[in-house]
Amino acid sequence: MSSDFFDDVYDNKLLFDKKALYRNKDRSVNEAIRQVAKEELVFTDKDFELLLKKARENPTVPFTKDEANTISKKLDENKKEARKILEQVKELKDFHYEKASKAEDKYTLDISKNTNLKRSANRVFGGNKKKITYEDYAVLIEMKKQIQLNEAIELLNGEDSEDGLLQKIK
Repeated sequence: MSSDFFDDVYDNKLLFDKKALYRNKDRSVNEAIRQVAKEELVFTDKDFELLLKKARENPTVPFTKDEANTISKKLDENKKEARKILEQVKELKDFHYEKASKAEDKYTLDISKNTNLKRSANRVFGGNKKKITYEDYAVLIEMKKQIQLNEAIELLNGEDSEDGLLQKIK
């Protein structure tokens, strides 16, 4: 019986749909090719810009799963790079602060003859300041940066401090 089966196959007497056999093979090969292509696919910045432009033009259409994964990967890469850059900036800032603090010829600004500067320094630092040292200057720079950050956050949140100008525009 088994020899008859093989003879029928060999003589092509057994009828079956050979195209279905090849179609399944083609489907699995295509899926394998797609998988390898997805793993090796690299989006450029221009591709991301086009993807975001498409999302802005039609915000109701969600990203595909692959697009969302790609965006997530790019976001993670950007966060890692930002952390690395911030760490480098912090290290350089600390280095220069230490270098300026330990310098023998530190610069100090004499404000004893300028009443406006004295008044401002006394408001910020308290006490009776007659000189501004590098450490005081560094504190003022950090305060200025924090004020700018707070103002930017308020603008982004739409909170105008006194006159509610942003609320009137809306």
